[in-house]
Amino acid sequence: MIFKKLIIKNFQGCNFLEVPFSEKTTSIVGRNGAGKTTVLDAISWVLFGKDIENKKKFDIAKIKKDGSISTESIIVTLLIMQEDTEHVLTRCLNGSKTTCTVDDVPYSITDYAAYVGQLTGGEERFKLYSNPLYFFELHWTEQRELLLGFFPSPSDELVLSEATVSKEFSDKLKTLTAEQIKSASKAKIKEIAKRQTELRGQEAILTESCEYNADDISGYEKERCQILSKLNDVEESLASVDSNNKIIYSTRKQNAELLTELETIRANARSVQARMKTECSAAISGLRLRRDKLLQSRKDCVRSDGVCPMCHRPFDAKKIAEMELAMDNMIDKISVDIDRIDEEIVDANLEMTLLESSDGLTDENRTRISEIATERAGIADILNEEPLDRNGIMEEQARLMDRRSELDKMLARKDVLAESLEKMDVVKSELLTTAGQMERHELFLADADAFISARTRVIVNAINSKFATLRVKLFDTLKSGEYTEAFKITQYGIPYSALNKGQRLRVALELVKFLKESLDVEAPIMFDDGESYDSIIINGIGGQVIVTIRQEDAPLMIHGGK
Repeated sequence: MIFKKLIIKNFQGCNFLEVPFSEKTTSIVGRNGAGKTTVLDAISWVLFGKDIENKKKFDIAKIKKDGSISTESIIVTLLIMQEDTEHVLTRCLNGSKTTCTVDDVPYSITDYAAYVGQLTGGEERFKLYSNPLYFFELHWTEQRELLLGFFPSPSDELVLSEATVSKEFSDKLKTLTAEQIKSASKAKIKEIAKRQTELRGQEAILTESCEYNADDISGYEKERCQILSKLNDVEESLASVDSNNKIIYSTRKQNAELLTELETIRANARSVQARMKTECSAAISGLRLRRDKLLQSRKDCVRSDGVCPMCHRPFDAKKIAEMELAMDNMIDKISVDIDRIDEEIVDANLEMTLLESSDGLTDENRTRISEIATERAGIADILNEEPLDRNGIMEEQARLMDRRSELDKMLARKDVLAESLEKMDVVKSELLTTAGQMERHELFLADADAFISARTRVIVNAINSKFATLRVKLFDTLKSGEYTEAFKITQYGIPYSALNKGQRLRVALELVKFLKESLDVEAPIMFDDGESYDSIIINGIGGQVIVTIRQEDAPLMIHGGK
């Protein structure tokens, strides 16, 4: 399959472009944004409706100067020559409607895709042999599966000539694959291991059951009787301690109640005394206030000057005499009241003195206080006693009870001892049988790994013989010795990931060459950023090559096309 010509109209930023392709190398040269990648996107779009990066949704319509999107029809036509037959493929986008034609004959989208698939071998196949680096974009499992698809599994006879396995394993290969034998052996080993775990658990239980003989049991029965006697003594000791402690705690409670009552009596007495002192102090203050008022009243008693304060006329002698007599009587009365209040103040001060020197207790209070003192003196000895510690006794009781439980368990084995011995023989016999089964299946597993390893070497040698510089690895060996699937490519022992761009391209081209030869196809090789690779590599590819090359300040140019 050879690309002859590409015609682009209104695709991305390109109004019109006709690209003739050389049957060897066509270089699409230009600065960034000149439209180099547009050519590759157009080829991918006309074939599969995607850009070169496999995206269905990308900017197809060109952008006008005013920023709006062009509504002109987008048309891409690709002329392909295959086995002397020319095929003209056209994909057109008008608004949101896509139409396709083959040799100017309209095709539905589905029929067009089927036609292109027959022409190219399918989108995935086309990418594999047209894009050198596409293979390395796949997941390693896909890479592995793809490459192994070209190499049939070698015959068991060939592999057995490379592997050392048992005859029994070789016989099994007549009806089963190595993987089936390995899987079955793994399952059987897991099953046997589970059964062995169960048997060992039974063995441990039975060993414990058979640990004691008849003499031991007689001794345990005697010890149990002793334990029961000690437990009875311990219970009596606990009862005695509890009784003694009950008296101590009760006496302490009684003492606390007596002290509370004593404090209540004294507090009440102090409260009554304080109230009486307050009342007495208030009475003294009231008396002193009355006395001060009387003194002021006596001071205010002034004899008349014999003149009427209203009309200022002199009183007659009789009136004056009457007024002086009344004034004398009033002063005498006030003086008598003052003397009486002075006596009351003296009496109140005396009462206050007595209150201050008194403790406020009544005779009844003193009697009760004396009774409390007598009661407390009667329990003083008990108050000085400390409660007995029962923790040590309880620990001893717990120890004895635990030992009794142990003895009960041991004595219970008396009835099952004979039965346990019989079961122990059965368990040990089965353990020996399963050990032999385990060894047999472990041997099958080792044989299967050896067979798979040998088969892997045969396949890897077959694959590597197809390549000049690269080598593949299909399996990794785990710490357990088992193999796990892998896929790694090296060039001269260097991993692909550690190669530079040029070395990676060489490896990719070697793979593409193998794929083309294996599939017996010829197709263009297309890749971007050709300036990143040595021209010697590009010129030495062979076949039709379409490559973009960035060149600063250069317009879009096509080199190599007819």
